[in-house]
Amino acid sequence: MDPLATLVRNCCDLMQQVPRCALQHVFREKNIVADRLANWSYQVDLGLCVFEQAPSWLSDYLVDDLLRIVHSRLVCLDQVV
Repeated sequence: MDPLATLVRNCCDLMQQVPRCALQHVFREKNIVADRLANWSYQVDLGLCVFEQAPSWLSDYLVDDLLRIVHSRLVCLDQVV
């Protein structure tokens, strides 16, 4: 069984208890901070990680987020189905 299966199941259970709860996909370019943290998380063990302050490698992305700067996404047109 996938180690995250219990976490996903618990999230689904919690969502059913919240009225009008919905999930919405957000492209990584709209939330690059979350994307960078998600990519970084592959380097650490499962569990809780708490930052006392933002890591230095994340600071430029946080500034862009505060300024609502959205990064472009390059798409190769011959791969689009």
